Amino acid sequence: MTEKLRIGFDLDGVLANFTVAFTTLASGMFGTPVYPDCRCVDVYSFGLTDGEMDNLWNYVNSHPAFWRNLPPLVTPQEAERIRDLACRADVFFLTTRPEKGVQGAVTAATADWLCAHIGLEDPLQVESRLIVSGSALEKAKDIVALKLHLHIDDHPALVGWPRIMTLRYPYNDGDGAGNYVDSLSEYLTIVEMLVRCVPQE
Repeated sequence: MTEKLRIGFDLDGVLANFTVAFTTLASGMFGTPVYPDCRCVDVYSFGLTDGEMDNLWNYVNSHPAFWRNLPPLVTPQEAERIRDLACRADVFFLTTRPEKGVQGAVTAATADWLCAHIGLEDPLQVESRLIVSGSALEKAKDIVALKLHLHIDDHPALVGWPRIMTLRYPYNDGDGAGNYVDSLSEYLTIVEMLVRCVPQE
């Protein structure tokens, strides 16, 4: 019996536009700039002070719907490719959420987002494929525990980790030691090629 490939997708910065949602919230609270997407950001903190970040996270932690309302980065065509991939491989969605957040509500809101924007139909089934961790290090451990063959992420702390492909942005494009892709579509093409190499039952 041939083992299916196990493929991972990060959410924020890969599938979902966390940047515009978070900086829009910051702009409303502090008058700071709004960044339309990750390509406009060269530091992971968006240039916000520690105090501003604390206030923003306190708000987000008490409003789980923030995660449900993130604008998509994934296109309808890419979402269709992910759905097709999920028929031929074991697909997981991994994301980092604040440890102080209302975890059950945060997970449910994130599952709702995946149903709405990836087109996955059953939120309960989605939650079984959704891994929510409290930090990048915890996510790296989850990637190992899940035995993923490949995963895409944008977090600077995960650049260069085995089996992780980094979606290139100004804030994570360091010394070139990582395995980079320049788009989600490029990652999907690589994964689709790998899946075609695995005999189907």
